[in-house]
Amino acid sequence: MPTGLKPAIFVSSTCYDLGQVRTDLKQFIESLGHDPILSDFNSFPVNPLHDIVKNCREAIKNRADIFILIVGGRYGAVADNGKSITNLEYIEAKAKGTPIYIFVAKNIINILPVWQKNKEGNFTDVVDSNKLFEFVESLRDTKDNWVFSFESAQDICLTLKQQLAYLFMDCLDLRSRMTPGIADDKELSEISPKSLQIIIDRPKGWEYRLFAETLKDHIDNCDNIKRDLLYGVSYGKRTALKNHIDVANWVSLHFSHITNTISSSTKLLNEGLPIAFGEPGKPGDVKHILYIAKRFAEGYKKLIEWRLEFLAVNTDDVFKRLLDLSSRMATNAIKEIEDYANKIHTEINHVFDNIDKYEKGTEIKLALILSEPDTKEFSEELERIKRTLGTNS
Repeated sequence: MPTGLKPAIFVSSTCYDLGQVRTDLKQFIESLGHDPILSDFNSFPVNPLHDIVKNCREAIKNRADIFILIVGGRYGAVADNGKSITNLEYIEAKAKGTPIYIFVAKNIINILPVWQKNKEGNFTDVVDSNKLFEFVESLRDTKDNWVFSFESAQDICLTLKQQLAYLFMDCLDLRSRMTPGIADDKELSEISPKSLQIIIDRPKGWEYRLFAETLKDHIDNCDNIKRDLLYGVSYGKRTALKNHIDVANWVSLHFSHITNTISSSTKLLNEGLPIAFGEPGKPGDVKHILYIAKRFAEGYKKLIEWRLEFLAVNTDDVFKRLLDLSSRMATNAIKEIEDYANKIHTEINHVFDNIDKYEKGTEIKLALILSEPDTKEFSEELERIKRTLGTNS
């Protein structure tokens, strides 16, 4: 939420059966001095080029600071993927990391156990579709959600008064713990909220958690360039290689780039990370940990960019396979880094979330040796080209 604007609260529910509840909630939100976002009111931002689902999801993505989900007896309109609009709105808010407050009608909560024992039964006197029970069940089964029951709009308003007060106090507490050094630091201002929370709270194994979280964030931020590689997208100036000498020189230069990147990335991780974490019993260096995560991820990005450069080469067909083999020399290292980032993120959080279950002295291994390029096929293809061209150079 930009500074100086009122908090925007998105209310997600079916409209036909919960119209009065939505009206009451709009008035309640306005009475708090906040900005209500409800799709059935003319204040709702509409892009004429988008359909209902797209407009709602865009409003959540671009404007919603708080998300309120209300489930009554109707599953509501269904999108092409089979999910209801409210379900899709909830998924959008969840993906964004928006604070979510969920309210389910008390009669639905009460009959849910009956449906769970007879999922093929007829419950049309309570719900319009049994999919609603499935949706509620999924909401309640997720450990991140707290589901409140309600019988009236007043129940929802009373609960929200308390919960928003708690949220307000959490924000004040977080603000008080954010020293000017953190709040004003450009490098720290660029990391994700979750990484910043780790720095502030310093939970068990915070150095490991911070490295794993920031590394995964940096790797995930390379999604677009990974898609460029997937679809073979390469814009800009193209490189013309006219003969075998041009090809050999160009490939040799790029091969040295990849080996240097792999070597530097390995050294950075295996030698630098223990220093950043600090000696046992002493806190790690936040800036050093963030530096290693960022630079290691930059090496990963360089490897992808290296492969993309081969897409911008114009040369004779006789050299095409050689260039293709050359471009694939970074494939193993790229995959190894992706697997590494995902693996340590899962393992580190699991270990420290369940630290009491592990034996004292349990070691978390963060070392990684990236595979050097396999040049066998490349060398064979190079020899074939030499024979074809009748040259020994």
